[in-house]
Amino acid sequence: TVGADWSAEGMEPAAEALGQGELLVTPRQMASVVATLGNDGVRPSLHVLLAPQAGCEAGEASEPERVIDAAVAEQTRGLWASFGGEVIGHLGRSAAGPERTQSWFLGLNSAEVPRYGVVVFIDDSSEPGLAASIGTRLLVKAGMP
Repeated sequence: TVGADWSAEGMEPAAEALGQGELLVTPRQMASVVATLGNDGVRPSLHVLLAPQAGCEAGEASEPERVIDAAVAEQTRGLWASFGGEVIGHLGRSAAGPERTQSWFLGLNSAEVPRYGVVVFIDDSSEPGLAASIGTRLLVKAGMP
């Protein structure tokens, strides 16, 4: 993952918190955040594919690494809203231009025993709750026996 040049020096905290600052992230990077919170602060190695496909290299897997304290991960999960059943998550929306909005949903199947996580990103979305609806359905389906 390549990070954009970003420095906390001179940033506007309110703009950053609302997704209108200079910090840029990809859905894959946010999936890493979700996985880390669900894994009690240990960032796992992420895989986009179950197995290498013809013409695609698997890349090097990274070792799991503790990046935040388990208590902080638990507290953060506790701040996320309930989206039905045991599903928890965070729904965000940002302006991406004069008349273009983006919707994000970061979610886990459970706050207590998180096993599945999801990130849904919809560009130019007129319906902010759509990302949460899609993410919740995916998490409920993944958690079914």
